[in-house]
Amino acid sequence: MNTVKTLTGIGIVLFVLSPILVFATGGGISFDTQTMVITKVVGEEVELTLTARDKNSNIIRGWNTVGTDITLTVKGSTADNDNNPKTVTKIFDIDHNLLNSTGPDTWILPRDVFVDGVTKIYFTSTKADTMITIEAVPGAPSGKNVSEPMTFIAGAVQNFLVEVIPHLAPKTVYVLRKYEIRVTPRDQYDNVNADEEVITKFSARFPGEYTDRGLGSANIFAGNHFIKGSVTFFLISTMIRTDQEIIAYKSSDPAVRGTTGQYTIAEHAPYAFSLLDPPDKDTIFIDYAAERFDLTWEKKTPPDPFTNISVGGQILSDDVRYEVVFSTPFGSPFLNLASNASSTEAKLSLSGSQMVDLITKATGLSNSAQAEVLWHVNATDGLFTTRSNEQWTLLIVKRGITDVPSSRAPLSFALEQNYPNPFNPTTNIRFSITRSTYVTLKVYNLLGKEVAVLIDDVIDAGTHTVKFNAANLKSGLYIYKLTAGNKSAVRTMTLLK
Repeated sequence: MNTVKTLTGIGIVLFVLSPILVFATGGGISFDTQTMVITKVVGEEVELTLTARDKNSNIIRGWNTVGTDITLTVKGSTADNDNNPKTVTKIFDIDHNLLNSTGPDTWILPRDVFVDGVTKIYFTSTKADTMITIEAVPGAPSGKNVSEPMTFIAGAVQNFLVEVIPHLAPKTVYVLRKYEIRVTPRDQYDNVNADEEVITKFSARFPGEYTDRGLGSANIFAGNHFIKGSVTFFLISTMIRTDQEIIAYKSSDPAVRGTTGQYTIAEHAPYAFSLLDPPDKDTIFIDYAAERFDLTWEKKTPPDPFTNISVGGQILSDDVRYEVVFSTPFGSPFLNLASNASSTEAKLSLSGSQMVDLITKATGLSNSAQAEVLWHVNATDGLFTTRSNEQWTLLIVKRGITDVPSSRAPLSFALEQNYPNPFNPTTNIRFSITRSTYVTLKVYNLLGKEVAVLIDDVIDAGTHTVKFNAANLKSGLYIYKLTAGNKSAVRTMTLLK
């Protein structure tokens, strides 16, 4: 209380301050020292003692009347992904009344809870964390207004976090392809307990649908597993379904458990694709054996859902391979051919002689001049097969290349003069070989430049005739050369337009 005294006749007024206010001036709050670091298990109550002191460390016993409310700020509390967003979410006074919060990390401690300049606060942490402190403002000038660092450690294991690491969101993995599940023991507040080793067992909603063959997969459903901290297991599911589920539980107490929740096991057939060339109902004319004919189709990017999938630090992809299926006009397949580049290219290249062989296989007759076939493409990843969207018709006509059948092989190697000669624009070149061998028949101009390849293939023994079409060449003298094994022969011919 302030008192006023007047000295009569002098007119001087004196203000006399009470001893309590003198002590309060410049005073504040300090925390009582405990240990260097306070360590508690999450959920365990922490008690801190606060004392009001002046600049000389004297206790201000009347703080409840002359002091101010105290702002408490939690330092070092980090955000969490579980249900508890902060390490400290509530603080209580000495009577366990909840303090008012003025922000995510601040609370107000009323001055009237101080008794003889001393009070206590209580709180618990539900999140494992380290180096948490509480700051009191105003702070005592001669005391410590920041608490000792506090560490909160995880409690005993009370549940498991069981996560599927998906190939595809949400929670989708591919059948007969390796994937991961991650198992993490946690306490009742979902803090990771990395110190307690837990003897664990597993079950599944459909337990018989896994294999431990290949790719480092594990049979997690057999026996006990010792888990400390987060542990990853590799699995391979054998059945397609939308409602698989894995449960991990403590061997000694099955009530301590966790589940993946339901997840999907999907197929991964190569993506649908279309034929490109030759178009439907097209006609191919074969003029000479070395001609090249390409059948092409789409190659999707990526070609298959299981592409560039991260599993255990590895990037995995399915190899998609192609084959062309030729069928009779009635739809009966008679020939399957792998595409170029060991079945990986979206193209099949066939020579003229191979196309002639296709006519023979389609008709069953060696002297057929043409055949109508159906063709489509199959794409496979080794497990699933996708058929091309279309099946097209192709007419193959043998126009220029002919074979002269013989009951026996020729007696000698020979290259005959073309006929007619001179010619415009087509002529026939006849040759004989005594055994099956690799043959080339090429045409050159007088400068030695190759202008046409008529044969570049293995040819059976016999006498053969090849038609040469020079419609794209200029008039002049040309050289044609036959090479069969280690033998060769050269002749000239004249093109007159």
